[in-house]
Order: sequence, then structure tokens, then C-alpha cells
Amino acid sequence: MQTIAVTRGKTVKLKPEFTTTYTSAGITEPMNRSLIWTSSDQSIAAVTSNGTVTAIRRGTVTITAQTFGYAGNNGEDGDVAQTVELSVTVPPTSASVVKTISIEEGKTLDLNGYIAVTPADAGFEAKFTAVDDPYITLTKDGILTTRSVGTEKVDVTITDIDGSAFNKTFSMNIKAVAALTDAQKAKAKLKLNKKKATLGCGAKLQLVASASPAVYDTITWTSSDPSVVSVNSTGLVTVNADQKKGAAVITAKMDDKTASCTITASPATSDSLSLVTDKYTKLGENGLAVGKSVRIKAVFSVKPANNKIIWSSDDTGVATVKNGVIKATGEGTTIIKATSADDPRIQKTLTINTYIPVKRLYLSSRSIKLAKGSLGRIRTIGLSPTEATNRKLSVALTAKTKGVSAESIVLIAVRKADGTVGSYGTSINSVDYSAGESVVLKGVGKGTAGLTFSASDGSKKKVSINITVTE
Repeated sequence: MQTIAVTRGKTVKLKPEFTTTYTSAGITEPMNRSLIWTSSDQSIAAVTSNGTVTAIRRGTVTITAQTFGYAGNNGEDGDVAQTVELSVTVPPTSASVVKTISIEEGKTLDLNGYIAVTPADAGFEAKFTAVDDPYITLTKDGILTTRSVGTEKVDVTITDIDGSAFNKTFSMNIKAVAALTDAQKAKAKLKLNKKKATLGCGAKLQLVASASPAVYDTITWTSSDPSVVSVNSTGLVTVNADQKKGAAVITAKMDDKTASCTITASPATSDSLSLVTDKYTKLGENGLAVGKSVRIKAVFSVKPANNKIIWSSDDTGVATVKNGVIKATGEGTTIIKATSADDPRIQKTLTINTYIPVKRLYLSSRSIKLAKGSLGRIRTIGLSPTEATNRKLSVALTAKTKGVSAESIVLIAVRKADGTVGSYGTSINSVDYSAGESVVLKGVGKGTAGLTFSASDGSKKKVSINITVTE
């Protein structure tokens, strides 16, 4: 069985090849049959009907492509399947350690509990530099034993077990101190880095305990309900991947001191994902102009195991999207999808309209003279590019002669392609010269008025002409 590795949140398209041999003719050729795709665990890696696999959670699954009832040897029908073992990897992006640890002489402590890696479910290996001196002994696995009072610096190197380039070395100062008195122990306190958290199914959280005074002993971790939330020996909390809803109290105990954190399991669903689209909505019904970009945001109300979003566009010829930034590449309509990398069933969509904007309006003349009581007509107006999506224009009159209103000078109306003329007024909501329409002028009284044509697509392109009416 072939084995492939895919980083969580990434997708891969699988393309199996099936062939069949016709015995009578001795011919082997590809089979052109529909395939049924399945994943042995959809919570680790989900597969679509076209063989696209999305890596969701750390683990290993078997992806199967099966075809049914093909004509095999001797023309007999049968079923055949191909499988691939897919390993979902989660590489570390950062790591940290508790820099100074004080421990009573003669005690033993596992230093692995004082390492934190992001993301919490990343696969990593910690290798300590072994030490054997009068003060401490330290194994390569991180088991520390103090011998006598003193201070020692130890190193630990953290690497990705799946082979990424992540490689960080940290130093930890180990202080072996004299045993605490009963009075000091009575005043000691233990606390956690979090008191409560809400996590989605399969999510992980690294809890870190700190002591005051900063003298550490072995810490034991327990969960009030491991069927809901489990915790390992280093404080790494994991919500059950199949958990619908619930809560558990995680308790850290050192000697007789305890500290707790309440973990609420609240599975992320499509309802817990929303899109902030106000910047796109403000563009209006025309949508996004070709060549322009706008950003939308995806927000989780409940944090899943991995809150990364996979962005996609159904038609990249219309618009592309990267990290929520949508760029119009062509005229049309497409659907932008925001999909949880943790669970492809958690998805929100936005329908995007794009258009080719008007870049220029122009007239052959910037002035017209018209006698009072007569009619005129602006037969053509230049518009580029000619393939602009919305070629409709709005038209408005403004008076240029002081003390005289525009309607006292001239009135305008739309002349349709069939020759009919609409009502006269001082403005026109829409005229489409590409559809054979034009603007008719009626001289009313002496004076000059400005006539402005404006593109209706939001491009804010305008062109004006002066209408002078004489007696």
C-alpha cells in the first residue's frame, strides 16, 4: 500500500488508475468508470467525490477508491479498489520551556512537563543533553534527579518527528535547593496558565503549572471525566473527537496543593463560523470591479481543534481568494468558500458578483445651443471599454445661470429605441446608449445649464456638457 504524508489543512488530489485486460483480444486499456471514494476516518482526513482529500487532524487513515461492476477478464463483471495510507502531519510552529526550575534535593522530576509546543497537537521530539555530576543527573529522555544543592544549566532540542525543518534548542536552569520547611510548604501555592477554556471536538490545549515559591515537585494531572476531556502526564488536554457536548475539570496536584481548569467541550458547527462581509456589501449591487480586491473575514465563535480556514473560489476566472482577500479577475459570478481546516463540513459561502468597470465617458462636443421652445438630442456618448458590464448612465441637470433654476432653462427625457419619449424633467435615472436609447432636450427659457452623465456601475466616471438656450 502506498503511503503519503499531508500537512493538516492542506489538500491533495488523488488520481488512481484502473486498467482491465480483455483476454480474447489481449488488450489492456484504462477503465473509464465512476469511483466511490471513502476515508476510514473522516475526522482525520475527509475525501470528496472527486478524490480531493483534506487533512484535518493528526493521525493515519486509509483512503479507498472503488469501482463496481467493470468488464474484466473474459468479459466478467467484478469490483476493484485501490487504497492509499495517508498520514496527516502537524508540524510545530513554535516552542517554549520553563527557563528556571527549582527542585528540592533528592527529588525526581520529568522535565517534559515544562515544554510547550504550538500547535498543541504538533508531533515533536524533545532530546535532552544527558548530565551526571555532583548536583544532578538528567537522562536524554528528560528525567531529572537532584543530588545536592547547586545550580546546573541543561539543554533540550525540540524537533518535528515528521521531518519538517523545525529545530530549536533551549536552555533550562535547574536549581537544586534545600528541602522546604513545613512552614514554607504550608504557604506554597500552585496555579495553572488557564482557569477555564472552551474547545471544539478533538481540540488540544497545553496547561502549564507554576508553583510559588518556585520549587517544583512531581505534578500529577487528572480529569474529572476522561470520556469528555483527557489529560496526559505533561498537562496536554484533549477533547474527545466524538464528544457532542460536555465539560470536565482538569486538576494538577503537587504534594497537597492543587489547581484546576474547567474545560467545556462545545463542538464547532457551521453555526459557529461566520463571515464578516461588510466591506464587500458596501460595494453595492454591482459587486467588485475587475482588478480590485476586498477582504472578508471568517470568525469562529467556538474554537475548533484547528481554527485555520481554507479559502477557495468556485471560479478563479471570476475571482480568486487568498487569506480572505478576494480579487476580481473577470466578469461574472462565483462562490467564495471558507472551510474549516479542522472539519470540511463546517463551511460558509459568499456569492460574489464582479464587473468590468467604465473607465471613460466622452462627448464629441462640450456645448450645445438650443432655441427656446425647440427640441434637441444628444445622439451618442462615448464609453470605454466597450465591454463594460453596466453601460447604463444617470443624467442630471444643474443651473449655470445665476438666479435661474435648471428646469426654467431646459428639460430632458429618455428617447427609447422605438422612438417613444419619456416624461420630461431635470434628471434621468437610467439611459442606455448601447441599447439604442438617447437623451432628448427641450428648450424652456434663456440661460445655461450643465448636463452631467454619470456611470451607474460605481466607477464614478462622469462627463458634462453645457446647454445654452437662447430666445
